[in-house]
Amino acid sequence: MNTRLLSIIQSERERRNAPAVLAMNKQTGRESPYEKTGFGKFWVVLRGMRNAFHLISYFNSLEAKQIIFPRKGHKYDEVENELTAAGLNSDQISKTSDHSPTFGARIVAFITVFRSFISGNAYFNGEHALKYFEILFVYTALCKWLQTKQQSSAWIIIGDLSPDLICLSAACKHSGHTVVYWQYSMLDFKHLPVEADVAVILNSAGIRLSKIHKDKRYYWRDIGEVKSVDTENIHRGPAGILLNVHAHEGAWNTIINIQKEIGLPCEVRFHPNSRLVIPELPEGISISDKSEPLESFAERISLAVCGNTQAQAKLIMMGVPVVQLKGLDQLYFDFHGYIQRDIVPGIKKPEHFEMSKIIEFYHSERYKTGLYNLIGPTNEDRVPGLEVFVNRLKNK
Repeated sequence: MNTRLLSIIQSERERRNAPAVLAMNKQTGRESPYEKTGFGKFWVVLRGMRNAFHLISYFNSLEAKQIIFPRKGHKYDEVENELTAAGLNSDQISKTSDHSPTFGARIVAFITVFRSFISGNAYFNGEHALKYFEILFVYTALCKWLQTKQQSSAWIIIGDLSPDLICLSAACKHSGHTVVYWQYSMLDFKHLPVEADVAVILNSAGIRLSKIHKDKRYYWRDIGEVKSVDTENIHRGPAGILLNVHAHEGAWNTIINIQKEIGLPCEVRFHPNSRLVIPELPEGISISDKSEPLESFAERISLAVCGNTQAQAKLIMMGVPVVQLKGLDQLYFDFHGYIQRDIVPGIKKPEHFEMSKIIEFYHSERYKTGLYNLIGPTNEDRVPGLEVFVNRLKNK
């Protein structure tokens, strides 16, 4: 098995062993299909072919432009907002269509998948054949499809890597397309399977995760003004309670109890993809609008109580004091490492809440050190910025 295939397996293994994935599998009792026999093995092969067909059907409808977004969703919406704010015209971006693929696109996908299956039989004979068949097969199919595209494009690969993005980044590299690594979160931890051609980063960890060569260009995302945490108005209210996509129904009891301890009105903010059912809530607890930007939500609250959400770092930089509370989601306490790294204080039970200790934490030296280690350089030291990257695209 060649080096590129092994690097894809390594990236997928890293993703599968991520705390979020392991915690969810433990919670749901879900068993990996490749550990089964008979129909389970057949399903792994079928799923790989289905996913490759789905991706190529949609990708084949993309227009050939400088920048390509391989996915939809709020993360890529944020990428587009930052690029356009830096001066890129939105008509230079090709995005996955909201409409179903055309019949012609499906025919192309079917032929590509069939050819890939014929040429990919060797995967059955390797050590990781069945366990990683799906991701290796999708990679092979994407390579065959991308090699038919004469115009090279820059594909934006968000650092919160999923199996399809792992495959796509390697296939783009193999086929001569540009791989642009976009570090989405300060605490992204998944490594690209290949070296990025361009990296857009938030902190120095992004250089390592993108595997970009030291001689190549990387660009700093604008994090805006890093405000001092406002503890003087912490008693003003309301308090914001922020849930991640893994929030469960048991979180409502925790929310009710923490609201009693805080003694302030609380607004609950959901993850954009959350499907948590809202029960009848007591007075003092309300639900915020899902579509409201985090920035305006942060302006209205004087304290944020968070589960394992990566919004914690954004809120701190907006000047909002944050405390992490156990029991708001299915993940284990502090799995992002915010508390361990002295970025936010944490409590395991609502009755442990003490406003004075939160204020004390944000005036401590260990918080200042933890924040610097998280965000890296600030202001004028974050060069070159995203505007330089956009100008480079315009001058091509």
